[in-house]
Amino acid sequence: MTDAQAKAVALDLLSISLPTDLPPRPESGLVEQQRWFSRFHSKK
Repeated sequence: MTDAQAKAVALDLLSISLPTDLPPRPESGLVEQQRWFSRFHSKK
């Protein structure tokens, strides 16, 4: 895959529209992601 092809694929993926019936998210999900990371980190 060339750089130009990779850029085209990435642009296609980022241009996909989301369904209109998704409920709005009150937060970004970053806090939940950090919670998961800390759980996995503490097990090692």
